Amino acid sequence: MVNLFLQSLLTVIFASLGLALFGVYRNIFGGAVIFYEGLFSAIAIYFTIISCLFYYKKKIHETIFNASINSVIPAFLFYFLFIALVPTIIDRSVSITVLGKLYKNKNEKLSAKDLQSHFQRIYVKNGKAVKIRLNEQIISGNIIKDENGYQITPRGIKTIQILDLLGRIYNIDLTYLRAIDENSIEESWRSGPK
Repeated sequence: MVNLFLQSLLTVIFASLGLALFGVYRNIFGGAVIFYEGLFSAIAIYFTIISCLFYYKKKIHETIFNASINSVIPAFLFYFLFIALVPTIIDRSVSITVLGKLYKNKNEKLSAKDLQSHFQRIYVKNGKAVKIRLNEQIISGNIIKDENGYQITPRGIKTIQILDLLGRIYNIDLTYLRAIDENSIEESWRSGPK
């Protein structure tokens, strides 16, 4: 029972330490892709914690050492889940943009057209959403850019195919994924660029 309490406490401490360090990093250095920064920082932070534990193993009581080692993976998972669900969503969510506009105008009612206009102006135009997302996809290896423009890579094609499969399994609207609009429906979108 004591070990479970100690492991839980250490998990909270290690996760909080990781999140605090990531917050400091983001405020000092910023960066382009929060998700990847979160992943790489998680690996660095928790590798450092494990390294320190093993370095000081002889100076740490065995019970505390074992509880610490058993706490690192849950702390890593909590940290990464938090990064994926909170900062990443705040950074890129359409819903957050809409909620922000409604909050700023909390004493009045806004039409869907008003919200759409705000979204286009703030998120797409001023926020440079497309340019930012193109850069993220280049970093991810899903697209390449040359002097003639952008093109999907074989990795990007596989990514789309996997996302489509997951979208169908979980019954998610695939309109954005399949790049379908009211003027054109692309039947062979899975085959990639021609």
